Amino acid sequence: MAASEEVDLELISAFIDGRLSGDERQRALRMLAESEAAFEVYSDAMRTRADVGGGEVVPIEVMRSRRTRLPWRTIGSVAAAAMVVVAVLPTFRARRDRAVMDATSAELVRPMTGSTAVRTLMANAPDGRGWSVTRGGSDRLVDSTIAFRLGVRAVDLQLALAQSDTLRADRMAREILESLNGVDASDFVKAEYSTLRAGLARGDPSDRLVAGASDAEEQLDELLQSFWFDFGRWVGTGELAARTRSEAFFADKRTTRFLESAAERGGELSESDAAVLLQIRDLAGQGVTGAEFDTIRQHFLTLIRRHGG
Repeated sequence: MAASEEVDLELISAFIDGRLSGDERQRALRMLAESEAAFEVYSDAMRTRADVGGGEVVPIEVMRSRRTRLPWRTIGSVAAAAMVVVAVLPTFRARRDRAVMDATSAELVRPMTGSTAVRTLMANAPDGRGWSVTRGGSDRLVDSTIAFRLGVRAVDLQLALAQSDTLRADRMAREILESLNGVDASDFVKAEYSTLRAGLARGDPSDRLVAGASDAEEQLDELLQSFWFDFGRWVGTGELAARTRSEAFFADKRTTRFLESAAERGGELSESDAAVLLQIRDLAGQGVTGAEFDTIRQHFLTLIRRHGG
C-alpha cells in the first residue's frame, strides 16, 4: 500500500457509515487489515462510540502517531478533516475479524510461489488431503465440512495455477465441482469452475486462468458466506507456508490477527481448536525456524483432518 494511501480518512468514514460496497468496501477491509495506522484510527472511533453510547455523531481529533509521521489526507473541508463521523456501528471486534478473514486465496498464496525450490517442492507434493472425495453431496458431511474443504481446495487450486501445473489445477477444480454437488443453489458457481476447466484444457494464458479462478472463488465466497470457507483458506495457506518454510507468512501481522481472532470464535471452534491456533501463534511470535516449521505444519494438518472429514 502506497504511503499516500496508508490512512484514507474519507474511506474509513464511509466504511463506518455503511456507505461502501463492492471494490471500495474491499479496499477499506484491506486497509484495515494491512495498515496499523488506519486500524488505530478505526479502533479509536469504535472506543469513542462505546463511551458515548449509540447513534451519536462523534468528533474524533486526528492526531499524528507518536511513533511515526503519517501522511493524513484531507477530507472535503477543514471541519471534516478534524473528525471521523461515527453513526450506527457494529462492534469493533467483528469488523476487525472480518477484515482479517476476508482474504482471497490468490492474495495468500502469491507471496510463497516465487522461488525455484518452492516450485520443485510443491510440484512433487501429493494432492491428497486425507479426506474422502465427495460425489453427489454425501449426507454424512455437514455444511461446515464442505465449506472448509472448499476453502482449502481454493488455496490448492491457486497454488497449482501459480506453478502453471494445469493437470493439478484441473484435479483441484474437479474436486471443487464435486464438493459443490452438496451445496444448494450452486449452479452459477459450478458454471464458473466448469469454464475454468475448459480454459485449462484449451491452454489459456496463465494470467487469464488465475483471474478466472479468482472470479470463481469470489462467487463461491458470496454463495457460502461462511466462516468455515474463510477458515479453510487460512488453514490451507498456513499448512502451505509451513511446508515451504515461509518465514514471511508467519511474521506477517495478518497471520497473528487471524490466529487470535479465529481462536476466539467460541461459537464455531472448540477449545481444542483454539488451543492449536494459539500454539501456532506462540511459535510464530518467536520467529519460526528449523524444526518449528514441521511442528506448525502438523498443527495445521490436525485442523485440516479434523474439519475436512
